[in-house]
Amino acid sequence: MSTTTSAPSHTRAGSAGRVAAASSVVFGISMFALVASVNVPREASDEKLAAFWRGSENLIGATVSAYAALLGAICLMVVVNHVRLLAASATAEGPLVGFARSMATLCAGSLVVVGAMRGALAHLVRAEDLPLPGPEVLRYATSLGYSLLDLGTMGLLGVTMLATSVLILRSKVLSGWVGVLGSACGVITLAAVAVGFGAFSTPVAIVWGIGLAVSVLRRGQPG
Repeated sequence: MSTTTSAPSHTRAGSAGRVAAASSVVFGISMFALVASVNVPREASDEKLAAFWRGSENLIGATVSAYAALLGAICLMVVVNHVRLLAASATAEGPLVGFARSMATLCAGSLVVVGAMRGALAHLVRAEDLPLPGPEVLRYATSLGYSLLDLGTMGLLGVTMLATSVLILRSKVLSGWVGVLGSACGVITLAAVAVGFGAFSTPVAIVWGIGLAVSVLRRGQPG
């Protein structure tokens, strides 16, 4: 006769909470690295834009930015899925749970595309040893990358923060303050997107990630 032992449910829940909290912090760090690793000039001349992409440090920064975007996408899905699972067992807000997850999925996909665009030129030059494309292509790629980040990625992130925060407030699976914090962060991010400065709201996403991590960790503490 054999016996099977399994970890207590509270132990598994605590481990999941720690993973989610760590992912939330890493998400914030990844968003910082995404925008800080490389700063492509928006209104530079053709010569300055080409000179920027010839710099080895800028190519390395673009590669770091690409991997940061991928890591941020993964961590965002881990965090939102954790909140979704908590809320699904505590509330009947099924449509809101699904909406939060779908917005996070779209945002994660947008992050992956932004990362791929930022890393494409660096890969072609550093790994494939190909010459830089012409100034028209460089300018178009720069404009497209910023437009996708400013509008698509940050807009979807703002909606994700709002949906997740409303879900937290309704289900009460986490502290109310983090729901209020996330709602404010979502509104600020969407306002920045509306005026064309979505990427500049990245610090708001970092604050949200850290706040969510603290709330998740405190929920897992006994007593």
